[in-house]
Amino acid sequence: MATFVPWPHMKAYLSSSKALVPELRVVVADDEPRLLAAIVTTLARDFEVTGTAMDGQTLLQRICEEEPDVVVVDLGLPDINGLEITRRVLQSGRRPAVVICSVEKDPELVHAALEAGACCYVWKDRIACELNSAVRLAATGKQFTSVM
Repeated sequence: MATFVPWPHMKAYLSSSKALVPELRVVVADDEPRLLAAIVTTLARDFEVTGTAMDGQTLLQRICEEEPDVVVVDLGLPDINGLEITRRVLQSGRRPAVVICSVEKDPELVHAALEAGACCYVWKDRIACELNSAVRLAATGKQFTSVM
């Protein structure tokens, strides 16, 4: 049986109905436990966080296991940096979109991340206000960078 929703209530219905829009699956990596937890909490408001990692090798494993739509990765992981992770993800053929999160605000580094194949680059001090929008854009193939 179809659900009838009066026009004035349609916007609220559409934004609250997860059945109409499949939830994006996201895997996250950061080597700082508190920041990783904060990122997961922020993302979990709008997406299904299917895996986390604190290093690059574990992240690559999670990507293979979970097959996410989007990967959110810290630029400075201890074993494999975010640029190399991005390159490997794109070379693997799995093709999840990559969002880099970093404290680094150097325009050359942002450019290098986008050149490596990342869709988005979000400064860590902007996670609360920009990360979820960046993930949505990345999932559609659009680019975003925190304002310089």
